[in-house]
Amino acid sequence: MTKFTIKYLFELYPNIDFEEEFVISQDVQELNVLYESQATKEILPHVFDTANKKRLIQSIKKQQYEVIFILSRNIDAARLSVGTVTAETSNGETFLAHDIELTHEKVAGSLDYRITLKFYRYDTDIINHLSSENALIYKTGISAVNTINYKVQNPSYVFNNVTVYAFDGGYGTYGYEIKVSLNDLTDTINVDDKYYVHTNSITYNDFQDVTGTNLNIAVCYKKDTDYVYFYVSADEISSAEPDIIVNNLILDHEYEYVEKSNTATVSDKEIEFNIYTFINPLYQSIETSNENIQKKDDLTYTDKTISYKELLLNFWLTESNLYLKKYLSFASEITITLSDGTVYLPIVKTKIINEEQKPELIRLFEYSFKAKYEYMVIPNLNTY
Repeated sequence: MTKFTIKYLFELYPNIDFEEEFVISQDVQELNVLYESQATKEILPHVFDTANKKRLIQSIKKQQYEVIFILSRNIDAARLSVGTVTAETSNGETFLAHDIELTHEKVAGSLDYRITLKFYRYDTDIINHLSSENALIYKTGISAVNTINYKVQNPSYVFNNVTVYAFDGGYGTYGYEIKVSLNDLTDTINVDDKYYVHTNSITYNDFQDVTGTNLNIAVCYKKDTDYVYFYVSADEISSAEPDIIVNNLILDHEYEYVEKSNTATVSDKEIEFNIYTFINPLYQSIETSNENIQKKDDLTYTDKTISYKELLLNFWLTESNLYLKKYLSFASEITITLSDGTVYLPIVKTKIINEEQKPELIRLFEYSFKAKYEYMVIPNLNTY
């Protein structure tokens, strides 16, 4: 970086176009690199060591810069430290300047001030130490980690801002299709898979009613490196209508009766997911007893005692992988495999996930997962 320009301080200088050249820029010096980290508040066990301690969750790289410049106008430069400052490099790259430190001194023989400005650039490459993606790297590389494996029957896929557009079917006929971005989730959709289409788009539903076109079935016909493609019209039409933007569109296996002649059959489907974590589980044993029951002969007894063990496991997901938490809530089968090979099969599959509120994390979300296992019901035959 050879120079920079300070811009966008309208909340401090509402009557000034701050994109003018208010400073005479000097060389910008790149100083040291720091890491700003967030750690767990709890003491947690880790697969890589036997010590229980607080664990780093996320670190963001901070590159420090220093620039010295001369103010060419009478401006209170100290306001830079409380404003939203954007630095623009000599090659046109723009980024936010954080944690601004400012010192100034009078230039002898002039009305100008010599300003020394230090600030940080937060690197967009955030290190998510405990994320599922990071744990997967180690699982497939040098070490085993803990894995939550689960299966989902007949999954639903939710998409926003989908364009339904016409294509030329040849011989004066047209059809309609959609395409959605290819990612880890949509990659579970295979060519020839069929889904029912649901949307609250009035335009979409009105269009279907007016044209008589059957738009309630989506059939995957192609996948490439960027998109997954579907036909959504089982009927051919004689003219191409304008494209439709659907704000919310769901593909699933839930049939809703629509009086159309060409309703295809949607087959059952099962998909499988994995969530990975470095954190070893915490355990507890729980016992509960029924209340005493009063018999007709005035004898009182305890009907049964319920005993089970509970495993608590923490995991972290980035924004792009939040679907993993969503689908875990609908799992039909869950298997927990620890790094040492121990396997647990939870007996309860509902209300097992809790989101931990960690606003200090950047686009990373923490969850605790409770798994009950070794469930036993012990009849108590003693009376008294």
